[in-house]
Amino acid sequence: MDSLQLPKERTAMKVIVGHDWGCFMASRFALWHPDRLLSLILMSVPFVPPAKTYAPLEKLVEMVPNWGYHLFFADQNSSREIESKLPKFFTLIFRDRNKSDARLQNWTLPGGLPKVLRSDEIQLEGTGVLTQQEYNYYLSQFDRRMHGPLNYYRTTLHRYNEEHDGSLLPAPRPDLPVLLIIGKNDPTSNQGALDITRKLVPQAQIEIIEGVGHWLMVEARDYITEVVPQFARSASTRDVQTKL
Repeated sequence: MDSLQLPKERTAMKVIVGHDWGCFMASRFALWHPDRLLSLILMSVPFVPPAKTYAPLEKLVEMVPNWGYHLFFADQNSSREIESKLPKFFTLIFRDRNKSDARLQNWTLPGGLPKVLRSDEIQLEGTGVLTQQEYNYYLSQFDRRMHGPLNYYRTTLHRYNEEHDGSLLPAPRPDLPVLLIIGKNDPTSNQGALDITRKLVPQAQIEIIEGVGHWLMVEARDYITEVVPQFARSASTRDVQTKL
């Protein structure tokens, strides 16, 4: 917030930025605390509204088979298994998708991820879209620490129940500046999800980056480090002027 040089009386309000399932958390902050936001920035995953009926994770995977790896993450035993194969796991998820590997085509489908991790025949090398320094940093931060992050996938029913206390907005407030940045080659962002965002958050500014996949922050780091602060400052300035 200091970098935005906001007036002191505005520092109680925030610019929230989320990536991947962090978008879910960021957008829920916008629904729970609409008066606390200056702007909302989502990367890779469009806005997902509160569900009207509960759908178990297994049902969601039936509808979106590409989310099959969620089922593995939801298993409590996956934490230790991933920790035991952490270098291979990070090499897999941060791999350069422009370099095709037939062995990895179906790893996101049900059963695909544990199959890759357990296979001695599938050996993965390199750091993908990360630099060696970034790769080493991730390894150091998640060494024996995967249980907490993976708990997100184990709380679908809890999150559903939490959202039905009657005080949650169905979508971000209409005057909230929203920026959604999507990589054109990102399989997690389908057209249907984008259409929902356009319908429920019509004020959203949607930027689609050609030739970029899921890891926007490293695949398009120059673009992200320019556009995100620029949008945040613009939205914050506009909000301050509106209040005057």
